[in-house]
Amino acid sequence: MGVNRVLLSLMLGAAAVPAAQAQRESTVKPWWVGVHLGYGRLHVTSDQGLGRRQGAFSMAFRGGRTLSPSLRVGLALGGWLIRPFGVNDPAQGESVSHLLAIVQVSPVPGTPAYVEAGGGLGMYTNQAPAAWSTRGWAWSLALGWPVTLTGRLSLVPSLAYASAGFADVRNVATTQTGLGHSVWDLSVGASWSLGADRR
Repeated sequence: MGVNRVLLSLMLGAAAVPAAQAQRESTVKPWWVGVHLGYGRLHVTSDQGLGRRQGAFSMAFRGGRTLSPSLRVGLALGGWLIRPFGVNDPAQGESVSHLLAIVQVSPVPGTPAYVEAGGGLGMYTNQAPAAWSTRGWAWSLALGWPVTLTGRLSLVPSLAYASAGFADVRNVATTQTGLGHSVWDLSVGASWSLGADRR
């Protein structure tokens, strides 16, 4: 009788361990915010032969809602600085920026790696005299691997590809059609989970 009780206790204990682990994994904080810094290889093109390739530093801010341990949604605002903007000279500055709705999915249970897809607004800004600015639709795909530092803070290396097609520019200074850009970007970010735990 005593042996049966011991065996029953061991079986119940073994069953409780994965159950408790699953409960911890299914507990999430409802909100998240993050910032990424990186470097991208940018390619700006047009039908008129514009085909510049150059490196550019990048920065992006992200935030949104955690729907489950494997699914997050939110917004991302970021871009690539091609030429610095001048505080005292409004004719300086060139950049590409995106404002995207994003979805992050962790396809492999038990691993923090995620795939991110985004779509939204792309903007090209050039402050130089006789230059031009335009906007259009943009999209992105990214792979990330969060590394937990504390209960709320994670370090997030990420590799992303983004592209945009811009509206044509026609004015007295220039005509540019078929405008667009593509970029490969490698970044490292920090992500904070906010709010009380929920299932």
